[in-house]
Amino acid sequence: DVGQLWIVDAKDREPRCLHVWGSPSVDVTELQASVRTRVFPQYAKTSWRSGDSLWITDIAADEALALEPEVQRLGLHSMFRLPFSVQGGIGAILRVFSRGIRQEDVAATELMRSLVAQIAQFLERQRGLERILESEARKAAILEASLDAVITVDPRGQVVEFNAAAE
Repeated sequence: DVGQLWIVDAKDREPRCLHVWGSPSVDVTELQASVRTRVFPQYAKTSWRSGDSLWITDIAADEALALEPEVQRLGLHSMFRLPFSVQGGIGAILRVFSRGIRQEDVAATELMRSLVAQIAQFLERQRGLERILESEARKAAILEASLDAVITVDPRGQVVEFNAAAE
């Protein structure tokens, strides 16, 4: 009924909420509005680091989870959590909640693992693109700050780029 995707920040290694979604019967607009300011539940910070998935059939039996505001407000009763690996470490956490009490479902767990593997590949590509953009920005700053003329030529002898000092 409600899903959350948390990305583990590369610098401080803390989960940050990236996206919240819900079924049409659940109003998640308040959760979506607070996505950028949401903090991963304190009680859950250590348990996700193991990388183990977790299925909670009845949230009421988990005192800390039962206290989460959205659990109370939306009447959520079951949760599935699946941390997933990106570039050798836990890079994201998927949490899926249900309004009904649901027994662990092996087929659903395997489906989620498959989906998570695809999301992990996407996130690895995104992080790679971010590193390329950072590198390009760094190179551009170095070229612009240089007092010497810098001219880049491709293998055919065509000028590809140059800095202000080369003009």
